[in-house]
Amino acid sequence: MAATAFAQRAPETAHRPPGATPSVLVVDDEPSIREFLAFVLQDEGFHVQTAADGEQALEVAREHPPDIVLTDLMMPGCDGYQLIQGLRRHNIPVRAIIAMSAVHTAAERTPPADLFVAKPFQIDQIVASVRALLSD
Repeated sequence: MAATAFAQRAPETAHRPPGATPSVLVVDDEPSIREFLAFVLQDEGFHVQTAADGEQALEVAREHPPDIVLTDLMMPGCDGYQLIQGLRRHNIPVRAIIAMSAVHTAAERTPPADLFVAKPFQIDQIVASVRALLSD
């Protein structure tokens, strides 16, 4: 499935020291998807944090702002839409947000994420997207 880019960019992450490992916050209510993405991204050299829902992700991001947030949109409780709005409202300095969903029309409703990836996704697409957003 193709990724859809959004025009608005997130505020830049606070300046990291040169050579610091880029960090990714993976948010998905499905443990197997969350663990798989974390495993692959760690294997690719990223520092990975995980959260099971938007509320937990906001707590993690406030404590340790990630460079990239990779979030499912459809989650019980605080979903991906609310997470994205919360990150913006609280000015949490993330470099980019990637929204994922099996509901392909979700791309039209996504609050300004930097990229939309349809599920099921190809893992190389996720890794390439994270790398591309970090290089911007």
